[in-house]
Amino acid sequence: MGDRLPSAEINDSLILTNLLNDSDDEIENKAPNDDDDDPQDNDQDVFRNEKCNRLPQSKIKLIIKTDSDVTICSSDASFLISRATEQFIKFMTKHSLENTKVAARKTIQKKDIDSALNVVDQLMFLDGVL
Repeated sequence: MGDRLPSAEINDSLILTNLLNDSDDEIENKAPNDDDDDPQDNDQDVFRNEKCNRLPQSKIKLIIKTDSDVTICSSDASFLISRATEQFIKFMTKHSLENTKVAARKTIQKKDIDSALNVVDQLMFLDGVL
């Protein structure tokens, strides 16, 4: 029952590959349409493009609500938290993947993540968490 279907594994692999290959510049540098009157609305549409958000907003909001200090959270704040989380996962995965490639493996393992945490200065705050 705990076994995953091969199609689900392939789908997860494709999602991870797309996440690692996406260029943030192409999302941020999209030009707004010139046919609309309000350029600010266009900027918000580009910023909120569904393609650039991969984590489910409902789950992000549930996690935010678990903090007793937070009474209300705007949709903009939850979106930015989601985006920051995606960027963090991308950063940590890239460094873990380097360790996986050195070991001539195709699957990232816990020891690859641990090694990335010990080597990359920006990830040192997670030392001892895993």
